[in-house]
Amino acid sequence: MLIDYSTVEVLNDQPGNDCFVREQLRTAADTTNQFYGAFFQDEISLSERLTLTVGARYDEFKRNIDFSVIAALPDLQNAEGRSEAVSPKAALAYQLDSGLVYASYGRGFNSNFGPVWQWEPDRYARDEAPTFIDSYELGWKGQTQNKQLSWETALFYLRQTDRRIFIDNPDPEGPPTLATTGQKYSSRGLEAAVRYRPVRSTELLVNYTYLAPEWDELILAGSFGAPDTNFSGNTPQGVPGHIVYAEVSHEFSEQWHGSLSYEWYSDYFVDLSNSIKTGQYSLMNLSVSWFPINNPDLAFDLSVTNVLDEDYFFYFAGSRSAVTNVTPGVPRQIRLGTKVRF
Repeated sequence: MLIDYSTVEVLNDQPGNDCFVREQLRTAADTTNQFYGAFFQDEISLSERLTLTVGARYDEFKRNIDFSVIAALPDLQNAEGRSEAVSPKAALAYQLDSGLVYASYGRGFNSNFGPVWQWEPDRYARDEAPTFIDSYELGWKGQTQNKQLSWETALFYLRQTDRRIFIDNPDPEGPPTLATTGQKYSSRGLEAAVRYRPVRSTELLVNYTYLAPEWDELILAGSFGAPDTNFSGNTPQGVPGHIVYAEVSHEFSEQWHGSLSYEWYSDYFVDLSNSIKTGQYSLMNLSVSWFPINNPDLAFDLSVTNVLDEDYFFYFAGSRSAVTNVTPGVPRQIRLGTKVRF
C-alpha cells in the first residue's frame, strides 16, 4: 500500500485490487495491566566540594490478556506475563569554581511488554526476557563568571543485555513472527552543548551528539535447516552516527519572543547485514510567542515544523538484507496554540 501522508491518499488503491482489506476486526482483547514501583535516593556530602548520590528503584509489571479471535470459527486465547527488577544508581560530583565534574552509573530496566497486539498468540511467538541497560557517564558542566557562556559535555558508555528484536519465526509450525531477546548491545559516544548570550535578550545554542553503537552478540537461527547468521560486531539499524542541533532565540520585547532551529541527522544502516546506509535529512523549525501585557498568565504560540517542507523518509529493513518499510517524514506543519496559567 502506497500512502501520500501529506494528503492521506492511497495512491495504488485501484478497482479490483484485492490486497486491500478495510474495517475488518480480527481480534478483540480484554487486558489487565498492573505496574508497581518504589525508589529511594540519598545525597551524601563527603566534603565541601564532593557529593555522593546513591539510590535504587524496584519495578514490577504484570499483564493478563484474553483474546477473542473473530473468524469463521471464533476462538478464545490467553497470554500473560510478569517482570520485575531492582535498578541501582550512583553518582559522584565535584564542585569547581566555575562548574562541576561528575561520574555516574545507573541501571535501566524495560519489561519488554510492548503494545497488546504484539502478544496475540496467532501472530507472535514470544521468547523474551526483560532488557537491562547499564550506563556509565563522565561529564563536565561549567560557565564563565559573567554567565554569558555555558557548556555541558559528557562521554558515555552503555551496555544493553537481552535487547528485544522481531525476526521471522524459524519454527514453520508457529506464528509468523518471533519476538526474542538474548542479544547484547553496547554504545559509546559523546554529547556536547554550548550556550552563548551575546546580549541579555538573545541566546545561541549548539548541540552535537556522536553515537557508535554495536551488536556485541546477535546470532539469529536459520529457517528450514539454513545455518545460523552471526551479526555480532554490526551496527544496529536506524541509529545515525552524528546529530547536530542549533537554535537561536530572541526576545524582541516583553510581548514577543521567537526562535529558529536547525537539526541534522546523518545516514544510518537500514538492514541487519549493514549493506544499506541512507536516511540523512535536515529540518528547520520556527516558533513565535506573544504574551499580552494586561494578562501575564496567557500566551499564544505559533510554531512551524519543517519550514522548508523538505521531503525525507525513514527506512527500515524487516528482512536481514533489504529495505521493506519506508515511512515519509512529517511535511510542513503549522500549529497555533494558547497557554493559560491558573
